[in-house]
Amino acid sequence: MMPGNYVLLLIVGLTLAAQSVRGGRSCDSRFIKFDKNCYFFGTIKKSWDAARQECQNLGADLVAIETYAEDNFIYNQILSMSASSKLSGYWTSGSLVQEGQWEWQSTSRSINSYTRWNPGQPDSPSRQRCLCLYKGFTYYWDDFQCTGEMGFICEKAGGGKLNSN
Repeated sequence: MMPGNYVLLLIVGLTLAAQSVRGGRSCDSRFIKFDKNCYFFGTIKKSWDAARQECQNLGADLVAIETYAEDNFIYNQILSMSASSKLSGYWTSGSLVQEGQWEWQSTSRSINSYTRWNPGQPDSPSRQRCLCLYKGFTYYWDDFQCTGEMGFICEKAGGGKLNSN
């Protein structure tokens, strides 16, 4: 191979590497990165539906908390913000699809492999059909009326696409 071809190959390789980095394993400045995903903590009170719409406007969806590590990350983020927050809790994408069956609406997965319900929760399936992290329960999971207003947590894949895995 001629020396000029090596330079051309090097330039092409560096260009592709730069595009890969820019294209998306980072989060935009409004989001916080954890593992492979990006999280946005909304501090304006909204109903569950309005919170989900706000997340979708950001290219994300309400969070699906599927592991202890993810839950612990979110819990620590909330604690670091709660001193200045007047919020009663934060919406997730969890909702009751039929009595006894909760599902993450953002992923369509059943909520069963990992949970962190506050003891005695969920307790009102006829009225409280949306899952939140409730401040009164130290941010353990609670079923709550979907029309209630609280903060919300959005999640998207680190590449900026909706998290659908």
